[in-house]
Amino acid sequence: MVNTPKITIDVVSWQSGQAVLEKLKPLISYQFHTPAVQSFDVHDYKANHFIAYDQHSQPIGCSRLLEDGKISKPQVTLEWLNKSIENLLIEAIIQHAKKDTELEQISILEDARIAPFYVHFGFKAEGLPITDKGLPAQLMIYQIKRKQKTTENNINEPLSTSNSNALGVSIAETKSGSDKQFNNLETYLDALKTVASGASRIIKIYSPLLPPQAFGNPKFLEILSAHCRRSRYTEVQVLIISSKSLVSGAHGLRALYEKLPSSISIRRFVPADDEIDYREYLISDDGHMSIRSRDRTISGEVSSNRSEIAKEINLFDDYWQKSRSIPDLRLTTY
Repeated sequence: MVNTPKITIDVVSWQSGQAVLEKLKPLISYQFHTPAVQSFDVHDYKANHFIAYDQHSQPIGCSRLLEDGKISKPQVTLEWLNKSIENLLIEAIIQHAKKDTELEQISILEDARIAPFYVHFGFKAEGLPITDKGLPAQLMIYQIKRKQKTTENNINEPLSTSNSNALGVSIAETKSGSDKQFNNLETYLDALKTVASGASRIIKIYSPLLPPQAFGNPKFLEILSAHCRRSRYTEVQVLIISSKSLVSGAHGLRALYEKLPSSISIRRFVPADDEIDYREYLISDDGHMSIRSRDRTISGEVSSNRSEIAKEINLFDDYWQKSRSIPDLRLTTY
């Protein structure tokens, strides 16, 4: 019996996935002798990117879904060619389009010889073949059947897990569950451990003031450190408004940042008047933690609602794009 590895599909924005994609796509271009300049274009910035990782958290393939529903051809590294990774990427895109967009259809323009492959997923040929880059190409359309929503609760219906197959694929965004609350340090750390364990690559933290009792606790730092050390592609992004707590005292997160500078990024966001957001939260693929820390008390809740997670990730990425790096915290003014 052949043991096949577990494959994870990570769904990310360009801001979240840029570092991985800028290494992966040129590698694929090099392996297949195609111009690396064709790996990127202006549509990357607004697309949802789908990155396949192997059992060692190494990126092995990718695709993307544009805002208008167009799919870019799945690409995989040479050693993973013809091992169904392309299938898993297409399945992940279909799931995402159904559950997390309002698209009525998605489409892909594929080599006419390969186009019949998509019929298996429910795509149908649209029109006659055309010429694309000197080769016959066929437009394939997947129609998304939308059910009439009678209540808002329908939005939160759990995803089917039927796309798991012999490869042991795990699609990060398909996990769902009920909300959980925490009201002390112990339950906060338990919730954090659960959310962090579900992160396929990035943990995102937003805290205007970064209070040490919530974000400098030794157990908290152990969990972040374990995540960062899982592979060279795992990382933590921290977004703050004021660096006072980092600069004025022995903040544990600052010490961890200095130990793992390639895995932890801390940036400062200066919001406009209409962008001021005083919430504190932590996000991974698997959950969203709303955190309230006052004096020595910590409380909040965890949500695994896919729509909420996607919304908060997009908001965080927007803030992140507007923020600036803090190259040396010792020289930072607040």
